[in-house]
Amino acid sequence: YGYVGNSVYQLDKLLQVEETAIAGKVFYLTDPPINLHEWVNGFSRLFHGRDVRNIPGFILQAAGLVGDMLEKIGIHKFPMNSFRYRNMTANNIVPTEAISEVVGPLPYTMQQGIAETVDWIKEN
Repeated sequence: YGYVGNSVYQLDKLLQVEETAIAGKVFYLTDPPINLHEWVNGFSRLFHGRDVRNIPGFILQAAGLVGDMLEKIGIHKFPMNSFRYRNMTANNIVPTEAISEVVGPLPYTMQQGIAETVDWIKEN
């Protein structure tokens, strides 16, 4: 996960450095790893004034299995399946050290990115 303002900042910085500093390296345009629960709650607080409700993992996993069975009999409108469950519970952490070394600290915090995104959504 990353705020677009930080991604644009990183890309701009990468375009300004000497080619020898970045040649042959892989850079992920991303914010440092975040706590997904805090991120989701940040949006929920600004949209609804409260934290999100938590559903125990075993219930989501069971719902995923129900969704899988429904898909096998041709019902595809159920909102959960095992694929979605795995996506919701997987850690997708990418290495951020290389980009941090080249571009330095990011201009936007997670809370600033959430606030600007919520403002944009409400305006559009």
